[in-house]
Amino acid sequence: MLKNYELSKPTRCAAPAQDRHIRKEPTMHNEEPMTQERREKFWRQYGWSPELPEDQRKKIEQRFTDPKIEEAEALGF
Repeated sequence: MLKNYELSKPTRCAAPAQDRHIRKEPTMHNEEPMTQERREKFWRQYGWSPELPEDQRKKIEQRFTDPKIEEAEALGF
């Protein structure tokens, strides 16, 4: 078990070398802004079209909100 004085000791962590490039991990957020065109492109994969009856269109639109679309795109859907 660590004693209180041991918890306050600085730890030794290796810092990256100055000339070494640090790769950033991809995030869940797409750099492209969410547009109606982007939404419709995604929704079409799941049967959405402007010609669908309004209740069917709304069901798809409500199922795939902007955050869900971004998450799905980040996961490769």
